[in-house]
Amino acid sequence: MVTAIDVSSLPPRQLPQNIQFFKLNVTKPLPFEPESFDIIHARLTFSHLQHWERVLKHVVSLLKPGGWLWIEDIDSEFYEDSGNVPGPFTKRFNDIYGSHMRSMNVDTLVGSSLQSVLEKMEIFSDINSVEIKCPMNGKDKDTYTP
Repeated sequence: MVTAIDVSSLPPRQLPQNIQFFKLNVTKPLPFEPESFDIIHARLTFSHLQHWERVLKHVVSLLKPGGWLWIEDIDSEFYEDSGNVPGPFTKRFNDIYGSHMRSMNVDTLVGSSLQSVLEKMEIFSDINSVEIKCPMNGKDKDTYTP
């Protein structure tokens, strides 16, 4: 059985019989017992949350021993590979968006913080992290190939 949650409702449609959906807010208590899931997948979740590390600890408590945690998340500030901001528009975006998110107590660098936060939990025997660069224009010199 696959259990899916989201803060928003799904569009009306028939779900496969092996999927159950709950409209839930991950920052509120969840109706699941500790150690309920073999795998938990969170995609673009923690980068939108206040106190994301606290939410992550709760989510981790829902994993069965030996379970898998699969997180896909982002940093929402943009830089060149050199660490430089690529231009005035991007600098302005970083300044405005970053200021707004920080005013809401939301971390804009969740993606690059995840590995160290998970390591500090000392729960997982193996942590793998992959950074994928997302070019914002056709001039990027990124040579990454999977």
